[in-house]
Parts: sequence; structure tokens; C-alpha cells
Amino acid sequence: MKNNREIFYGTSALRFYNKKDVINGKVIKINPALITILDKLDESLDIDTIQGKVIEEVEILLKQGNIKTLHVDINFDDYSNFGSDSLSVNSHIFNISFLERLNTIAGLYEVFLNIHLLTDYPKIHIKDIKHINVGAVCFQLEVVKDRQELKEIIDEIIEMGACVSPVIEVVGTDRFIPKTKKEILEFILPFQDKIGMLTFQVEATGARSSNSFGMLNSKEIADYINYFTRNFDGTVQMQGGITTETIKSAIKLGSEFLVCGTEIFNNKLGYSSMEVIENMLKEADKALCIERKE
Repeated sequence: MKNNREIFYGTSALRFYNKKDVINGKVIKINPALITILDKLDESLDIDTIQGKVIEEVEILLKQGNIKTLHVDINFDDYSNFGSDSLSVNSHIFNISFLERLNTIAGLYEVFLNIHLLTDYPKIHIKDIKHINVGAVCFQLEVVKDRQELKEIIDEIIEMGACVSPVIEVVGTDRFIPKTKKEILEFILPFQDKIGMLTFQVEATGARSSNSFGMLNSKEIADYINYFTRNFDGTVQMQGGITTETIKSAIKLGSEFLVCGTEIFNNKLGYSSMEVIENMLKEADKALCIERKE
């Protein structure tokens, strides 16, 4: 029997909903990427200060009430598929004690943590967070060497009561070329009934929406995602290039969970994080209205 975390991430909310539900973030879920808060902080700050700044930003969002999930990308030094302009390792900032603290704060608002492990060794790091009641665990599918390892990873996540969410890299980087969609689908097919949410990285690994290539509007991405989801009963999450302008495209592609960071925390037009979330949910409502009419 699925618990509330698995149901939240793995069950579509698009079957029955109203405008109020959409505006309150209960249908299309904006999943703020906390890693992008670090982009605007002075690197010379000590860890406690940085963590404090993250908490400040998180509490502002949580008090607003229309965020139901928080996305925590953890970049480990053992992950080999970042591009040549690779992102900074942040596992010392989003360490176990800080994740526990974040999860406690989120729980006060009935919000779940979605942990994204960017590592070549997900099994090891999943064991480290097993005692934290996170909502979903994303892991890089391309680092899993065979189906036996995939089974073990999935079993570990299910055992901890979290939603299973493999990350499928659509674009890759200058150091990593993804396998074909046929190869990937054949790899995960035996475990499809245990996967609650498919996460698609639709820009280069670790890319920010401020320097994206507009892949969300491409036929290539639409065909790619449709290939995976036509027989999938869970939900779809997208990461990379999600902005107020592109949210309609993401929803049209079937995404209910939208990982978005730069647009929220470092908005180029100067909007506050609360204003960005409100604007994105209004755009989500417009997108769903169009779909209902069609």
C-alpha cells in the first residue's frame, strides 16, 4: 500500500481539479530548486551562514502556502557526467544534518523534500538519507550499470517510503552522450510499475534557465517524452529551462512537477520568489484551461 509521499509524487492530480486547486499549487507543482539560492551567495561565506540563507528563502516560500515540494540537488564529487563547466560540489552544504533540518521545517507546512542525488554511486548515498522521511528520491539513471543495480536502488527507495524517480538525461553534456530512448526504455521497463515519477532533464545537466537553449519548445523533446509516457501510469517531472514563459510548454508535454530555481530565486526582472510562484501558477491555470477546451 502506498503512503502519502508516494501518492503525492506518483499519482496524477489532473483527473479532478478546479481553478482554486491550480492556483494553490495542488495540481501543477512548482518544485523550487534550492541549489540556485547558492548562485547569488558569496562563496567566502561559512557553511552555517549559507545554510541559514537557504532556510530564510525556504521559509518565505513555505509561508505563502502554494508550494508543496522542495527540490534539493546534491552535487557529489564522485559524479562524472557534469559538463566541462561543471557545477560546484555542494554536498558539504546540503549535508545530512542540514537535510534533516530542512525536512523538519518542510514537514511543519506539510511539504515534502525531493532529493536529487547527482552521484555515480546512488546506492551508497541513498543509505545515508534512509532515516529521513523525504518524499521522493531522484537518481541519475545513466550511472546505473545494470538491471540488478537498478532493482537494488529502487528497492532501497521503496523501503524508505519515498517515491522512486529516475532522472533521464535528454540532452547530456560535452562529457556525456545519452543512450537512445529505445535503450533507456528497455532498461527501465521491467520496473515501470515501481517508478512513481519520471524526471526528465531537458537541458544540459545542471543547466540554469538563464542560459538554456529553449529545448522545451522543440519537437525533439515532445517526441522523446511521449515515447516514454504513453504507457506510464505515474507522473512526469521536468528540470531545466523552466520559466514563467515556458511553463505552458512543459504542461503541454505532460509535466505536473516542474523543477525551477533561477527564475524563482534570481529573477532577471526583479520579481520576488513569491511573485514568481504566483505568476507561474496563473500561467499553469491558463495552460490547463486551453487543454480542457481542446
